[in-house]
Amino acid sequence: MQKAILRRHAERAITAVAQYIESKNLPGSSHKWVNELLDYVISHARLNLTYPLCKNHDLAKRGLSCIVFKKK
Repeated sequence: MQKAILRRHAERAITAVAQYIESKNLPGSSHKWVNELLDYVISHARLNLTYPLCKNHDLAKRGLSCIVFKKK
């Protein structure tokens, strides 16, 4: 089983989004979203695998790579 470590800021952001989803959708929908998000993050958290730099200039300047979760 793979594990991922989330920073506190990321945990707070995920919690805030989950609370928003819960307020706008059916009860339990936020739990489903969080589980899908974490599964996605873990599946893309592979060592020595690189992703393209973020399209956001500030993030790219820091050398950060970005992946898109459920682009609509």
